[in-house]
Amino acid sequence: MVRVLTGAFVALSGMLLTAQVSAQDARAAAVLAYDQAEALMAAGKVAEACPRYAESQKLDPQLGTLLHLADCLEKKGQTASAWAAFRDASEIAEQRGD
Repeated sequence: MVRVLTGAFVALSGMLLTAQVSAQDARAAAVLAYDQAEALMAAGKVAEACPRYAESQKLDPQLGTLLHLADCLEKKGQTASAWAAFRDASEIAEQRGD
């Protein structure tokens, strides 16, 4: 019985560690995508930047990233998508008391 419990504990610990590493990998990928989007925006490549902001937001949702995505979409001429993103950001900020 002890062996079974020990084995289950080791398996569970491994799964938790994998989830933690995966979350760290997602965060790192989100930061990379965000940085790329910022560089693309600085270079005036709006159409290329928006998908990078969207990827960053998908990997690690952040209010600031959502606002940058909304701004990018607006500059790209995707007014309805920009409006939806700004509305979502407003709701998140209100919920957080920002």
